[in-house]
Amino acid sequence: MAYTVRNLIDMLEKRIEGASLRAVSKELGVSAAYLSDVLHGRRQIGPKLARALGFRRRVAKTTIVTFERI
Repeated sequence: MAYTVRNLIDMLEKRIEGASLRAVSKELGVSAAYLSDVLHGRRQIGPKLARALGFRRRVAKTTIVTFERI
């Protein structure tokens, strides 16, 4: 099953519920600023964040970015 950027952002938002953005970013190994930018659509989910969530980034020829579980 392919996951979209929106799916991963929804997962991130759920993970942050009840915790601080800073704590979750530290747990995932990324900066709080980067995680905030991803959540607000200012930056893309990179390979490091995707791996931390259990996914790998896959770009199809159609330019639609999806993610698949690893």
